[in-house]
This record gives sequence, C-alpha cells and structure tokens, in this order.
Amino acid sequence: GGIFCWYSSPSILNCQITGNSAYEGGGIYCNYSSPKIIDCIIIQNTGKYGGSGIYCYNSSSPKIANNTISKNGNDGIECQYKSSPTIINNIISENNDDGISCFSSSPFITNNIITGNGGYGINCYESSPSITNNIISGNSYGISCDYSSSPSITNNIILGNSQNGIDCYESSPSIYNNIITKNGTQYTYHYGIYNNSGNSIINYNCIWENGSGGNKNYYNCSAGQNDISSDPQFVGGGDYYLGTSSPCIDKGLNAAPAI
Repeated sequence: GGIFCWYSSPSILNCQITGNSAYEGGGIYCNYSSPKIIDCIIIQNTGKYGGSGIYCYNSSSPKIANNTISKNGNDGIECQYKSSPTIINNIISENNDDGISCFSSSPFITNNIITGNGGYGINCYESSPSITNNIISGNSYGISCDYSSSPSITNNIILGNSQNGIDCYESSPSIYNNIITKNGTQYTYHYGIYNNSGNSIINYNCIWENGSGGNKNYYNCSAGQNDISSDPQFVGGGDYYLGTSSPCIDKGLNAAPAI
C-alpha cells in the first residue's frame, strides 16, 4: 500500500497517493491510528478486500479533510470496528464501490461532495454516523442504513442517485432538513426513502419527484408532519444553492446543525 499507520498518528499533508495496492487500504491503512490526512489527492489505489482509498480499522479516528478521493478500486473510505474518523470537506467520487462504507463505526461525515460512486454514496452497517451538510448525488444508491444502524441524516442534498435516495433495513435513522429529489427515476420500484423495516424518524424534509413517474417518495413510511414535496428550485448549473423563490427557504428545523 501507499502509507501504513500502526499505533501512530502522523500528519499526512499535501500528498499525492496514487496507483498503490494492498489486501486492504491500498492508499492509506490506519490500524489503531488517528493521523491527519489533509489536502491530499488519493486516486486509483486498490484494496483487494476493502478500503481502496483509505481504510480505518480498530478504533482509528483520523481527520480526513480537504482531500480528493477518487477512482479507487472499491470503497473510497472504509471504516471498520469502532472507527470514528472525521470526514470533512472532501470530494469523494467515482470509486468503484461505496464512497464511504461504515461497519460497526460512527464517523462524522460533514460538508463532502460524494458523487458518481458505483455503490452507495454512504453505506451504514451496524453503524450510527452523523451525516450532515453533504451533497450525495449520482451514486448507485444515496445512503444505506442496514442492521441496527441509527445515523443522523441532516441538512443533506440527496439527488440523482440511480436507485433509492435513502435505503433502510432494520434500522432507525433520523432524517431531518434534507432535500431528497430525483432518485431512482429510471426504476419502477425505487423511492426517495425506502423503508424495508425499522422505524425511521422523518421530518422537515423536501422530498420531491423520486422514482419512475416522480411519485415514489416514500415506501413503507409516511411523510413527516413538516415535510414538503415541491421543486426545491436550485440555482442550477451544478449550483445547489436555493433560488430566491424556493419553497424550502425557512421550512427547516432551526435546531438542526447549521450549514
């Protein structure tokens, strides 16, 4: 692999980490380690069994900030076994599998652009991350919550993913202040929020035009009391700020984290 951290916490700054391979963590492997990984380009690495870009294992909690993590062989970032990295202000794109994968881990995922990944934008398995203020677009699925996962999903834009925007199985996410739109539009049985089982808490979201025909916003769950279903009216041209006449303005819950 590129960099291997074992019971250590180096600062990895302004590096280009590319073309490496390993069983896990082709770009950077963290085991009982919490390095600072900042302003790096981490591309085209391969991890045979996971975490091609960055692999966080065994209570590793690195700070991962301001990086481009792209075109890696499977997951861009993988968090395993009680790892809680802070993942902030990164571009995580075009990785072959998930953008971020969490297994029994609870990272803080904030202000990232997570786009064009072959699997889930964010995959949570027995994990409860904080997912706040991200743009999650153009992935196979937006966010997956599986097997006793209880993530907090707040203030995100989840749009244009080819299948479900949020996919829930035996999990209880809290879903507040998000814009979830135009997910799964090419498929008959895909939705904005797909709740196979579990108890999702849903409120203060704009959930609009998901699924084929644009009328599949919720499956096996109901709109929150303060949810709306209207065109959010983005500025456009890849700019996801709201236009001045957007119906989403002042419709959120002020107690949610600020953007």
